[in-house]
Amino acid sequence: MAGDDGNKTNKDDDIRVDTNSPYYLHASDYPRQMHVNDVLTDENYGDWAQEMKNFLFAKNKMGFVDGTIKTPRENSPEYMTWMRCDAMIKGWLTTAMEKTIRSSVKYANTAAEIWADLEERFGKESAPRAYELKQTLTMTQQDGNSISAYYTKMQGLWDEIQSVSPIPRCSCGKCTCDLGKRLNEAKEKERLYEFLMGLDGVFSTIRTQILASKPTPTLGTAYHLVSEDEQQRVISTTRKPTPEAAAFQSFSQNRRAVPNDLIAQRNKGTMKDTRHNNGEETEQCTFCGKNGHNREGCFKKIGYPEWWPGKGKKEKGRPKAAWVDAESSPIPGLTSEQYQKLIKHFSNERNNTTDGMTSTANMAGNIDKDETWIVDTGVTEHMTGNDILLEDKVGTNGETPVVIPNGDYIPVKGRGSSMLPNGIKIAKVLYIPKFKCNLLSVSRLTKDLHCALTFFPDFFVAQDLRTRSLIGAGQCDGGLYRMGSVARKALTTTLDVFMWHKRLGHASEANFIKTSECFDLLHCDVWGSYRTPSLSGARYFLTIVDDFSRAVWVFLIKHKYEASSHLVNFCNMVKTQFGKDVKRIRSDNGGEFTSGSMTDFYAQRGIILETTCSHTPQQNGVVERKHRHLLEMARSLKFEASLPTKFWGECVMTAAYIIDRLPSKVIGFKTPFEILFKQKPSYEHMKVFGCLAYVRNTETKGDKFELRGRPGVFVGYPLGKKGYSVYDLSENKIITSRDVRFVEQIFPFAAAETQRNEDKGDGEEFFDKLCDDDISPDDIGEENLGGDDTEVEADNDVGQNENHLITEPEVVTETEPEVQSAIPQDYGQREKRVRAQPRRFEDFVVNLPPSIDPTHAAHEQESSTVHPIANHISYKNFSKKHKDFLSAIGSNDEPKHFRQAAQHEKWREAMQKEIRALEENGTWTLEELPDGKRAIDSKWVYKIKYKPDGEIERYKARLVAKGFTQLEGIDFHDTFAPVAKLVTVRTLLTIATKRSWIIHQLDVNNAFLHGDLDEEVYMKIPEGFANANETRVCRLRKSLYGLRQASRNWYQKFTAALTSLNFKQTHADADLFIYEKDEVFIAALIYVDDVVITGNSAAKIQETKDFLNKKFSIKDLGPLKYFLGIEVARTPDGMVLSQRKYTLDILSDSGMLGCKPSSFPMEQNLQLDHCDGSPQVEASRYRRLIGRLLYLQATRPDIAYAVNMLSQFVSDPRQKHMEAATRVLRYLKGTPGQGIFIPKEGGTKLVAYCDSDWLGCAFTRRSRTGYLVLLGGTPISWKTKKQTLVSRSSAEAEYRAMANAVSEILWLRWLLQVLRVAPTEATPIFCDNQAARHIANNPVFHERTKHVEMDCYFVRERVESGEIQPMCVHTKDQIADAFTKALGTDRLQGLLGKLGIRNLHAPT
Repeated sequence: MAGDDGNKTNKDDDIRVDTNSPYYLHASDYPRQMHVNDVLTDENYGDWAQEMKNFLFAKNKMGFVDGTIKTPRENSPEYMTWMRCDAMIKGWLTTAMEKTIRSSVKYANTAAEIWADLEERFGKESAPRAYELKQTLTMTQQDGNSISAYYTKMQGLWDEIQSVSPIPRCSCGKCTCDLGKRLNEAKEKERLYEFLMGLDGVFSTIRTQILASKPTPTLGTAYHLVSEDEQQRVISTTRKPTPEAAAFQSFSQNRRAVPNDLIAQRNKGTMKDTRHNNGEETEQCTFCGKNGHNREGCFKKIGYPEWWPGKGKKEKGRPKAAWVDAESSPIPGLTSEQYQKLIKHFSNERNNTTDGMTSTANMAGNIDKDETWIVDTGVTEHMTGNDILLEDKVGTNGETPVVIPNGDYIPVKGRGSSMLPNGIKIAKVLYIPKFKCNLLSVSRLTKDLHCALTFFPDFFVAQDLRTRSLIGAGQCDGGLYRMGSVARKALTTTLDVFMWHKRLGHASEANFIKTSECFDLLHCDVWGSYRTPSLSGARYFLTIVDDFSRAVWVFLIKHKYEASSHLVNFCNMVKTQFGKDVKRIRSDNGGEFTSGSMTDFYAQRGIILETTCSHTPQQNGVVERKHRHLLEMARSLKFEASLPTKFWGECVMTAAYIIDRLPSKVIGFKTPFEILFKQKPSYEHMKVFGCLAYVRNTETKGDKFELRGRPGVFVGYPLGKKGYSVYDLSENKIITSRDVRFVEQIFPFAAAETQRNEDKGDGEEFFDKLCDDDISPDDIGEENLGGDDTEVEADNDVGQNENHLITEPEVVTETEPEVQSAIPQDYGQREKRVRAQPRRFEDFVVNLPPSIDPTHAAHEQESSTVHPIANHISYKNFSKKHKDFLSAIGSNDEPKHFRQAAQHEKWREAMQKEIRALEENGTWTLEELPDGKRAIDSKWVYKIKYKPDGEIERYKARLVAKGFTQLEGIDFHDTFAPVAKLVTVRTLLTIATKRSWIIHQLDVNNAFLHGDLDEEVYMKIPEGFANANETRVCRLRKSLYGLRQASRNWYQKFTAALTSLNFKQTHADADLFIYEKDEVFIAALIYVDDVVITGNSAAKIQETKDFLNKKFSIKDLGPLKYFLGIEVARTPDGMVLSQRKYTLDILSDSGMLGCKPSSFPMEQNLQLDHCDGSPQVEASRYRRLIGRLLYLQATRPDIAYAVNMLSQFVSDPRQKHMEAATRVLRYLKGTPGQGIFIPKEGGTKLVAYCDSDWLGCAFTRRSRTGYLVLLGGTPISWKTKKQTLVSRSSAEAEYRAMANAVSEILWLRWLLQVLRVAPTEATPIFCDNQAARHIANNPVFHERTKHVEMDCYFVRERVESGEIQPMCVHTKDQIADAFTKALGTDRLQGLLGKLGIRNLHAPT
C-alpha cells in the first residue's frame, strides 16, 4: 500500500563512505592516469619524486609507498581493499615512467617495492651527475634573458644539486654550535655569488652595490634589487627618444624638456601639484636650490640620465633650436665626426652653386640632359632620357606610357639598368627620350636596395636598413635633391677605413695588422656543430689565429664548452714554449669565451677580452675568413681522395698543418711557421693526403708467412709525434707509424668509388686484392723518415714483397665499411707463374675445383671459381624441346642502350619496324614546339620474344616515352590502371592445371598505341631518326609506352573490346575476364600487354584470338612458357612455376655467381635493427637488390620472411643489412631453379595456415604476421608482414594474424566462385595457439579481447557462418613458421615439401 512505503528505511542511506581513509578511491580514479608534469627518466628523478610525493600525499596514499601502511593478512576483511589501492598506485607510478624504466619494474609485487627500487637506483648521490650539474651551473650566464628567467634556471640547478648532493644535517639532536645554521648561511651566500657572477655586464653597477652592502643581502633581496634595476632599465629604454627625434628636441634656458613618465619616475610620486594659476613652479629642491623638483628626484644628487642635455652642465645660453649631442649625430650609424664632415662638404658645394637658378615645377622638359640623378618621391619608376647611362638596354613593345603632371602621356622606348655615381647598380630604369633629366624613384630605391632615405635642408643620405651603413648621399641644389652632385672623392672624406673594408667585400686585412709581436692578439672562434661526427666523435672545432704571424691552431671538440679548457691550455702552452703572455683575445659572445670561469682566468692573466657586437661577425673577420680558408682546403683534400664524410676532422687538421707552412701575402710572403719559429719549414716529409700507404704489420706473432705490410690511407700528421697517421683498412682504425711507404698516385677510396660505379663488385675483395697483388718496391718507390731499409728477396709466390720497420700502433676508432679494390690489376704486377699438374699424377684421376686445377693454365679454364653455378643447376629432367627453350632465353643478350643495338642489323630492322608501325597508326605529327610547352624525351627498350620451342619469334624494339618528366594536371590527369595480381595468376594456373584446360599466351603488338590521348603532349624525335637541322617535335595523337596515362588508356580500350565479345569483367580482380555459356568457360587475364587465356574450349579460344588479332594485331605465342619472367614447365604430374633465369640474372648482376652457397636464407635468431654503429653501404645498390628480391617472391615463398625483414632498412642500409642480403643470394645460388609445384591431383580444397611471432621486431616490439593459403596442395597466397600495433599478449598477436588470414581466405573464396570452383565447406585455418582458437570459436575471454574486439567479431562471424573453421596444429607441423622466423637447414628442408616447393633443376 502507498502508506506502507513511507515506513520503510533505505539501507543505502546508512552507508557512509569515509573519504579520509587511505583506502578511499574516487570514482574517477583509474590506473592509467598521469599525475606528474614529466615522465620519469634517468635524469629527473628528484623533480619527479617530489611531484609524485605531493600527489600521493594529497590522495592520502603516501603510506602505501613508504611502508607505513602494511599489507593486511589474507584473511583480513581489508586485504582486498588494500590490494585494490596498491594496484591503483602501481598503475599511477608505472604510467609516469619512461618505457625502459617501466619494463624494469613491471614484475614488482607492491607499490612499495617499486618506490624502493627507484630510490635505490636514482635517489642516491651520484658523483658524475653532481659534477655535470656543477659544471653547468658554473657556465650558466644570463645571456640577454630576463632576470626572472635567469633566476628560475639557476634555482632549478640549485634544487637538483641539493637533491643529488644534500647538505649534511645534525642527526643527534643535541647540537649547540648552530653548525647547521651556519652551513645554510654559507650555502646561501655561495648561491648569491653564483647568481651575481652570471649577470650581464649592464648590471655591473647594481652588482657592485650589492657586494658593497654590509651586511651582505640575502639571495632573495639581491634578486629583488636586480629585478627593480631591470624594470627601471626597461622603462628608460621604452621611453627614451630615438636619436632621430633627439636631434630635433628643443631645450629652453629655464625648463628641461623631460618626458612626463620620466618626470614621474624621477620624483617617484613625491612631486605635488604646487603650481599657481599662472603655471609657474613653486616647489624648490633643498639640495640644489632649483625649482621644479624635490630633493628625492634631484639629478645632481642621484645622477644625470643619458637623455639629460649636457649631463649637469649649465644650460644657460643654449639656443632653443635643434641641439645635437656631442657624442652622437642625428644620423644613426654615423659618428659626429662623419656628420660634421657631411655638413662641411655640402656647405662648400652650396656656396659654389649659383643661387639664381630658375625654379623648376615640371622637371620633364626644362632641364638640360646631364648625368646627375634627381631623387623624386612623385615617380613610381626610375626614368632617364640619356641612353648613354643605360646598360643591358632592351626595347619594349606595349609598355604602359608615363603620365606627367599636366596629364600628357609620354611613350617608353626601352628599359635597362644603370650605375649610380656611388657605385650602386639600379635595375628597371625606363628610357624616355623626351625626358631631359634622370629621376630616381624613392619607393623603388628603398625597396630594391633595402635602404632608408633621410632628408635634411641642405642634403640627404641613404643608409642600409640592417647595418645603418652609408651607401649614398646628395645635396639639395635649386630645390632638388641630386644624387649625382656628390663626387666619389667627396664621399670618401666622410667614410673611414672600416667602411671601405666593408665595401671591398671584407677583403684580406693585410694592411690592418696592428700588432707588433706574436701572441699580442689572438682571434678565436668555434665552428659547428656538424651533422656527421668525425672519427674521434667531434662535431665542432676551435680555431685560434695569431694576429701577427697568422699561425693557426685547430682543436677538434665534441662539445662547445670544451673550447674553454683548450683555450686555457693554449695560453699555458704559449707561456711555456714561447715565453710570452697573451695580451688580448678577440672572439664572439659565445659562452665558452665569456663564462664566469673564463672571465676569472682573463683577470688572473691580465688578458683583455674583446668581443664583437651583436650580429656583427665581421668584427672577428680574421678567424671567420680563416674558417673559410680551412674548409675550402679541407673540402679539396676530401674530394680528391673521395674520403667518407666522417674523415672531415682529419681533413681540417691537415689543412691547418699545410696552411701554417704556406707563404702569405698578408705577412710579406713569409710562412706563419717561419715567423713563429724563426726558421723556414721543411717540406720533404709531406705527402699527398688520402693516398695509399703501407704500414708494417706488427701482429705476425712470428709467422713468416703473415702479411708484412698492412694497406691503409694517409690521413695526416700527428701532433707531438715524428710520424704519420694512417687509417688501417683491415682493422678500421688509425695508427701512427714512423716509417710508412706511400703510393701517392693511388687513392683507395677514390678507386673504390670508381670500381663500384663501373662493375658493382663485391666490397669484400678490397683487402684481399690490396694484400695479394704483387707490387714491387722498385715500382712504387719507398719513403722513410729515418732508419735503414733491408730488401728481402722472395719467390714470386709469396705475394707481398716489401720491407717495413716495426712501429707501435695507436689506438683508435669506429669501423668503416669495406671498400672495393683500389689498385688496378695491371699496376706494378709481376707476371703470373703458370701452374701445371706434376707428372707423377698423370696416371691418376684428379678432380680439383677449376680455380686450383693445375692441368690447365688459369687463363685457359672456362671457370675460375671454387663453387661454379653448374654444380647447382641441371637440365637433365627436361625434354629436348624445353632444353632448347631454356637455352634460348638464357643465351641471347638484349641491348641496354641505343648505341649497342645500332651495331646489329636485327635490332636496326626492329627499330625501323617500330617507327613504321607508329607512323602508320598516326601516333604523332611533326610540329614546331609552341611557346610555353616542353617536349619530353624517349628511349628504346629491347626485348627478344621466343616461340614455345625456344626459337626466336622476333626482335622487339619498343619506343618508350620518359613519362616521369610529365607534370600532373598539364601533361596528364588520371593514371590509375589495374594489373593482374600474382595471387590471381597462380590461382588461375592452378585451376587450369587441375582441370586440364588449354593455357595459351598472347602478346599485343604496340598495345599502348591503341589508347586514345586527350591531353596535348609533345615528345622529341626518337634517337637515331632525327635529321641534323630538324627543329620540329612529335605532337602525340595517340598513347605511347611510358606516358603516365598510357596504361589507363590501353586498359579502357582492351576492356571495351572483350566486353563486346560477351566477356564479363570480374569484381574479384578487375584484370580477369570470363566467358560463360552452357559448358563453355574461358578466362582471360591481362597484365599490361601480356595476355593469358585459358579454358575448356579450343574453338572459343581461337575465336577470341582471331577477334583480338583483328582488333589490335596480336602475336600468338602458343602454349604458356614464359610469362612475366616466370618459366612454366609441364611435368607428367603437373606444372612447375620458377624464376630460374631471373634468379641467375640477380646473381650475375650482384657478382655472386661464384659465391659459396648456403642451405638457408637467414641466420637463426638474427636480430636486425637500424645498426647505427655499422657503416653505411651504397643505398641505391641495396634498394635495387631488395626490389628484385621482392619480385622473386612470386615463386619463392621460402625467402619471403628474409626479404620482408631486409626491406625495412631500404631508407638507410648498413653493412650488416647488406651481409644479411648476401646470405639470401648465397641461398639462391644453391637453389636457382626452385619453384612452385602445381599437381594435377589433390582436388581444389582451400587450406590455410597462420602464425605470428610475438614482439618479433627488435626495435618496435611489434609482432609479425605470417600466413599461407594452399589450393589443392599448391601455394597460391602467402604473406609475412609486421603488425601495425604492439600486441599485449601472444594470444592477441596470434589472433591478429588469424584475422588477416581470414580476410585473404574470404577474397579467395570469392575468386574461386567466379572461376566455377566454389568451396562447398568451411575453409580450415590451422593455428598453433589455443587461446586464439578459443576466442574465435567462443564469445569468451573478454579481458583478452576487449582491445581487439573488431577483429574478434570479424573472425567469429565468419566461423559462425560456416566459411572458416579454426583447427589445431602442432608447432612442429606449422607451415606458417617459415613466414614468421628464420629457420635452420633441417627445419626449412622439412617444410619445403609441405610448402609445395619443387626444384626441377636440382642436380642428381
